[in-house]
Amino acid sequence: MTTTHPEYQYLDLIRRIIEKGFYRPSPHAPLPGKGANPGTYTLINQNMEFDLSTGQFPLMTLRQAFFKSILKELLWFLSGSTDNADLKAMKAGLWHPWDTPDTNQSIGWAPGQLGPIYGKQWRHWRATMSRPDGTLDSPGFDQITNLVEGIKSAPHSKRLFVSSYDPQDAKDCFVTTCHGTFFVSVFDDRLNLHQIQRSGDVPVGIPYNIASYSLLIYMLAQV
Repeated sequence: MTTTHPEYQYLDLIRRIIEKGFYRPSPHAPLPGKGANPGTYTLINQNMEFDLSTGQFPLMTLRQAFFKSILKELLWFLSGSTDNADLKAMKAGLWHPWDTPDTNQSIGWAPGQLGPIYGKQWRHWRATMSRPDGTLDSPGFDQITNLVEGIKSAPHSKRLFVSSYDPQDAKDCFVTTCHGTFFVSVFDDRLNLHQIQRSGDVPVGIPYNIASYSLLIYMLAQV
């Protein structure tokens, strides 16, 4: 029996976008010195599935991926931090391009503060974050703790759901959360994670997202 390597799902997605993608002009102004914003070619409702029970880890090879940086970014999200200084302290530079006077600082955030992105949404949902330093008006709702407790107490629940996208906060992010909305389910004592993306840069970001959520389900399986 011949089994196709799971990375072909990703390669096939790129091919489909090239062949059948719909052009969508960018609604955003170009960054200073970067020239025109070219827009994107887009397909919706595209799915990939990775079986981690086989022992294979889906780290894509089409582009160079830094496993340690992916892990550090995930731990940063899980910590609830939105401060790039905390990520820098872990020696990971994934968010440096968005921590500049032309990007996040241009909408009123202090250097280092990236606004209400993943860490805030996962660990402090519906708390209000204030400019410039990101002070929160309350602890908010901890979606990750709620998820872990739900897996333990009601593993067959249909409510094991986490969202990273709050429309009320979207206007306060230079880079609005693209991924991070997911739900988990348990069938036959196996944990499954379904991750949904509002947006995804397929050549650049998607390989990191695949690896990051694969790491996350390994972590959740230990609870």
